[in-house]
Formats: sequence, C-alpha cells, structure tokens
Amino acid sequence: MAPQIARRDDRRHADETRPGLVADASGAVLSGLVTARFTHDLAGPMSAITNGVDLLSELGDQATPDDLALVTSSAARSAALMKGLRLAFGDAAPDGTPRARRDVLATLQPIIAGRRIHLACLGEDGPALSQPAARLAALMVFAGKLTLGLEGALELVLSQATDLPIRVIARGPRATLKPEAAAWLRGSLSPAPRSGEVEFAMLAPAATLAGCQVEVKQDDGAVSFVAAARGG
Repeated sequence: MAPQIARRDDRRHADETRPGLVADASGAVLSGLVTARFTHDLAGPMSAITNGVDLLSELGDQATPDDLALVTSSAARSAALMKGLRLAFGDAAPDGTPRARRDVLATLQPIIAGRRIHLACLGEDGPALSQPAARLAALMVFAGKLTLGLEGALELVLSQATDLPIRVIARGPRATLKPEAAAWLRGSLSPAPRSGEVEFAMLAPAATLAGCQVEVKQDDGAVSFVAAARGG
C-alpha cells in the first residue's frame, strides 16, 4: 500500500504546481507557453521545407520550377511567421528604435490575413510607434484573430499622433471571447491558457510596459480591444 500512497502524493504535488496555480512562477509559465507557441507555429512550414529539400535531392536535375516553388514558399512562410512572432512576443525596450506603422502592418498582414480573415488598419500614416506600443498592437491583433474562429474581419485603429489609444475590432459571425480570457487579461494564469492562447496572457504585462491598460468588450458579432492610458 505504501507505494500507492506515495503515487497519490506525487499526483497531489504535481497538481499543486500546474501552470497557473503558482503565482511566483508566472514568468516561467509565460516563457514556456511562448516557446511552445513558437515551436508549434513553425513546425508546419519547417517540415514542409525539409520535405521539399528531400524531394529536390531525389529529383536532382529532373526537379521543376514548381518543385522549387514549394520550398521557397515554405521558407517565405517561415520567415514571415518568425518576424510576426518576434514582433508580438519578443523584447520591446521602451528606449528601442521605434517601429514604422506601415512596417507593423506589413509584418502582421501575411500571417494574420487569409482567404477568410481580413486585416485592415486605420492611422497607419502616423508617426512611428514605440517598441512597447508596436508589440502591444501586434498582440491585440493576434488575440482578436483568436476570437474570430475561422472567418471574419480585423480592424487595427491607431491614434493619428500618439502611441495611444490602440483599438482592435474583431467582427465575424462567430466572434466571441472565452470566459477564461477575462482572468488572463487581468494578469492571472489560473486557469492556465494553452500555448495557442498565450497572447491573452501576454496582454497585461505588455500593456504595463506600454504604460496603459487593455479593456475588452463583446457585442453581438464583435469583440473590441482598447488599450488606453490608465484613467484615460
């Protein structure tokens, strides 16, 4: 019986240290989720590159331009994903080089938009965004896409002259916000998000770095994210 009791205790301690249940480990939990997100999102195109290179090796001189195009398109997809993930989840120093708004949109467009999801931006001709504001805008767009499901439209609205406010409106027939997201937006990791939802948990610390707070509202067919100065 002793071994069985020990196994129960092991399970109990494992439950107590699940991500989201230990506040002191929140930074480590987020780091783990972001790492899992990177590896998951990049696994598909990287595998396609590997398979394509193997195919080209087998075909040799018989390889066609279409065969090469499969590899180059997968490589371009990987590069675009890496650039977008780095914008949303990478470092964002307040004194770092500002990001041009058109560059932010150009980075997000190829990885967010698709045949059934559209991304538009208002205010893209304004002054460059600070790195924290650019990252926050990217995270808000990522989070907005998650609320849409498989189809809909995203609108990124930037202030004409300053970093804030930043708005993202997600509109679609199935646009909805998971109940757990309210806790994640407050900075709580209980319940812990999946790696594919980590952008919600990243919004609170990203907003703090940008000197603001993010609020979310859900109406019929739309979810709105607003980042504004505290008390504004």
